[in-house]
Amino acid sequence: MAAHKRKAKGEPDSSKKKQAPATSAASRRITRTMTTDGPRQAVFATAELIENILMHAPVRSIFAIQRVAQQFRDIVVGSVSLQQRMFLRPQKSVLAETWTLVQKQEDEIEHELEDGEEEYRVIRVADSVDLSAFLASNGLNPEYSSRPATVLNPLLKRHDDDHDNQIPVEYRIEYEGELLTLNISEGMHWDVGSWRNTYFTDQPCMQLSMTATWRIKPRKEPLIVGYVSAQAETKSRHGYTLGTFLDAALREATYTGTYHVGSKKTVGHDPLHTLLKRLEQETGKKATLTDIVIGMHDVVIADGHERDAVQDADDSMIPR
Repeated sequence: MAAHKRKAKGEPDSSKKKQAPATSAASRRITRTMTTDGPRQAVFATAELIENILMHAPVRSIFAIQRVAQQFRDIVVGSVSLQQRMFLRPQKSVLAETWTLVQKQEDEIEHELEDGEEEYRVIRVADSVDLSAFLASNGLNPEYSSRPATVLNPLLKRHDDDHDNQIPVEYRIEYEGELLTLNISEGMHWDVGSWRNTYFTDQPCMQLSMTATWRIKPRKEPLIVGYVSAQAETKSRHGYTLGTFLDAALREATYTGTYHVGSKKTVGHDPLHTLLKRLEQETGKKATLTDIVIGMHDVVIADGHERDAVQDADDSMIPR
């Protein structure tokens, strides 16, 4: 009978398999979470990456995301690019010129003008020309002049965007101006929010008008509703922001002194701005503005076709 080989002292026992260290399900979950959270945390820790992501987000979303975390708000406040995209900073227009109307000459009118057809043509006057002297020397009406903008605040929409036939630029300059709609959602009250600090276009807007409906909806009392028609003008070289214009318009509102509480007509004697503040205090609810139509009377939104159609001022017209 063969003798059993004696094991040397300290030699490992090959009959016993090595056991892997025990790991709990919890520790595996922690490891997996740490693996997936790492890149995400790296993104949120890098301001430049968040800024780049927000540059591709809708403007309304950028305003909303500032309420999510202080970090997001700090990034938006510190980014010149985001501030310009949100129209929180005045923007420099690519068009350094003013458009003004001059009457067509007889040889320019090929046929008898029909109703609604313009007898004017639009010419551009470079900023290097003294506009006041140019208008005076040519007997032109300064009210028939507007600065062309190429970019519109995304919170605004052209009033005629839904129409197949856009109103001619000559008519917009001469009569009603550039009409815009502003949609203030339920979460955007008329006197609260950073959206109030945004500018209208890449050109300063200094002459504006507005019509709107205002509402206050108390919990148990009838709906309070009224209407406003107002205009305002500023000398600020940067022009109005949405908020400064709304404040000025409501202070200077053409106010009939009547509004409705349910079906009951009520007479008030306060300026509209004061009235809204008082009703808000009495009801504990904020006033909202709806059906807002804004008229820009010194700026037009110019598309490519309109820019191409505008003629340069004749050298003979420019005062020396």
